Amino acid sequence: MSMTVLVFLRSSFGYAFLRPKSIFLAGSWAFILFSIYAWNEPAVWRTNKGLCLFGCTSATLYMFHLISVYVTEVRDTATHDNDSGTPHILRLLSWLKTETTSELRNLVVMVVEPALVLSAALILRLGGQAVNNLSSWLIYTAFAMFLKEGINYWLQIRQRKRYRDAMNDAEEGFGSGNTSQADLPAPIRKAKVKRQRVW
Repeated sequence: MSMTVLVFLRSSFGYAFLRPKSIFLAGSWAFILFSIYAWNEPAVWRTNKGLCLFGCTSATLYMFHLISVYVTEVRDTATHDNDSGTPHILRLLSWLKTETTSELRNLVVMVVEPALVLSAALILRLGGQAVNNLSSWLIYTAFAMFLKEGINYWLQIRQRKRYRDAMNDAEEGFGSGNTSQADLPAPIRKAKVKRQRVW
């Protein structure tokens, strides 16, 4: 659900982040079929016009991002596989020569982007019946985005903790085995035996 909005808000995704493509492609196909059905039914089109246009545009953008990821994989210029994309807000800040940190990125993806989507959903509520279903979709999507990025942030914290624990365990292992060269047993060598040649 959150991917339907993320394709508008970000770019340069990693391959693994777009991996659930079978689910999203099936959802895109469902959006297209529903849009064709709604187009042929004027009453349905009036109430779902905004949702149909949004879904078809989202599916098109997803395909664009997926193709661009394949191209970067072939050219060997791809980002990290699990990269969840670069928000356009951060790109704008970098163009304005503003320093972007990991804390700022976490703030943008966990708070700013869901807040923008929720604000857009509430504004669309004023647009009448044609965009009412789209507004409901965006409200659910804003909460899905917040939960998804919250889970990603928690996993990052756990990965850093596991890495620190592994490094501490390795340092303790090296520190406990303080054996000097003098403590090792001397090698046992056999005396050389001279043998006569047999002709």
